[in-house]
Amino acid sequence: MIIRFFVRLLTAYITIQIKVAIFLLKHFEITNSLLAGFMIDMLLVKFNLNIWIRIGIVVVTAAISFILQYLFIPVRIVFGFFSSFMCGAIAYALFKDIRVFSPLIPTIITAILVLLLN
Repeated sequence: MIIRFFVRLLTAYITIQIKVAIFLLKHFEITNSLLAGFMIDMLLVKFNLNIWIRIGIVVVTAAISFILQYLFIPVRIVFGFFSSFMCGAIAYALFKDIRVFSPLIPTIITAILVLLLN
């Protein structure tokens, strides 16, 4: 009985994760806005701000980015290139310590995939 509960809980957790990922892939303007907000947060980490102020900055930045992308098509294109660059930078950070292959390979692949998805 307890095992069945944990299996259902794990299944529900995995299902929610998959649904969120599919939603963010369908609505890439939200993903681009969140990337812009988190980039601002990464830039402000040295200022030692209160966590609630940093969360507020991320939310406001993401909201403004989303509104701008919704209203203006050229802004959506610029955010597409920006998110492609950000995802490439994240891929480079994840693979920079691997000695088997160059970290530029996943960086380029990720940037191209995100650009195509946009």
